[in-house]
Amino acid sequence: GSPGGSDTFIQYNNGGSFGATTLAYTDTSGAEQYKIDVSSSVAPFVIVQTGTGNAFEVHDATDPDSNRFEIDQYGRAAVQGTAGTSGASLYVGGSISSASRIRGVSATAASPSFATDADTNTGMFFPAADTIGFSTGGTERLRFDSSGKVGIGTPTPMNKLQVSLSMADGDDGILIVREDTSTSSNDVLGGIGFDSTDGNVPSSVTEAAVAIVAKAREDHSTGDKGGYMEFRYSPTNQDDDSVTSTGMTFIDGKLAINNGGSHPLTTLTVYHTGSDYNDGLTIIRNDTSVSDGDL
Repeated sequence: GSPGGSDTFIQYNNGGSFGATTLAYTDTSGAEQYKIDVSSSVAPFVIVQTGTGNAFEVHDATDPDSNRFEIDQYGRAAVQGTAGTSGASLYVGGSISSASRIRGVSATAASPSFATDADTNTGMFFPAADTIGFSTGGTERLRFDSSGKVGIGTPTPMNKLQVSLSMADGDDGILIVREDTSTSSNDVLGGIGFDSTDGNVPSSVTEAAVAIVAKAREDHSTGDKGGYMEFRYSPTNQDDDSVTSTGMTFIDGKLAINNGGSHPLTTLTVYHTGSDYNDGLTIIRNDTSVSDGDL
């Protein structure tokens, strides 16, 4: 047949006739557009690539040699990159922003859901429902379970935080380190505090209701690492922002009790005020059947 129809339409031969209007082109300057308007049970636009080139490419007029979007002959897509990079079904050469969410499969520690191209066995994965795991070198290192418990070195933490150790060098405990190079005698090295959410939660371990505090015994250097321990407490009716009192100090193998910060003078030094309940050391046998000659 002969071509016919409007100048704004691309003509095609439909069984010998021309002039179908389901494929249109708008040539208005700044609003040019190809439009396929069809109701069909199959894809209205199909590209069959039988060669080795990409099936589809979008270029930028300012840089026509660089593809902005492409689909290769295997169906792999790329935005600002090369389709098939790292064997990915979708490769993005820039950042990704989502107005909803980005999801990954459950995966394993050896092949986590989210990892880098250069280190595919290190990242984040989801080992069970409501559970997050983190792995390095293909081994799980940290887990948040469904009840909010945290496990380090274990996938089954039994309390709020569980650290499981092999007891090898570098894997035998928790190390709290003062991070400076000017530690002086009596400086705090670190501590563990115990308190409640009634009133203010302290910002310093030395203000906690009860605390174990480590201090430097001397100015620290390579050959001088002396330290000692204080066991601190808040007396009755103390406010929630005051520094706690020192109940015991353990230093150089000696222990001071009720010392208020003073160091022990002998192996065991008990400080007291001479008042009732604070005037010495009492040793009591705790039973009701003491006989003559019993200790």
